[in-house]
Amino acid sequence: MVCVWKSPSTGGEAIQITRRGDGALSESVDGKFLYFTSLQAGTDALFRVPVGGGEEKQVVPGAPDFAVTAKGVYFVLPDTRTVQLLDEKSGKISTVARLGAEHSSGMGITVSSDDHYLVFSDFSIGHNDLMLVEGFRWMPTAAML
Repeated sequence: MVCVWKSPSTGGEAIQITRRGDGALSESVDGKFLYFTSLQAGTDALFRVPVGGGEEKQVVPGAPDFAVTAKGVYFVLPDTRTVQLLDEKSGKISTVARLGAEHSSGMGITVSSDDHYLVFSDFSIGHNDLMLVEGFRWMPTAAML
């Protein structure tokens, strides 16, 4: 298990931020939360914790690939190979893209800061490639407005 610690740049005692992290890690755009994956829940679940420390909250079960932007948290559901967007303010989850069979769970995704591009890993026997999805754009549905 890998945990995240915070230490003042001027020196001093380190504070443990995560207690169960062992995978990917990303800070929220506003700098208030750390998002991370952990197998401690029995599956590769996505969690968040305040940057200053505090209670870890499971955000999404079974989501090893994620990316944090100002719009929310994008994550991939491995069984359906769909990219979902969690709007943390409303709690609503929407499907924003479908990945092909070439996407291998746990290899990571990245979403551009303007939410127009999605990059994911294509890991097949004999080669590794990065796939750029052009024109990827999150559009709110009427139910989200």
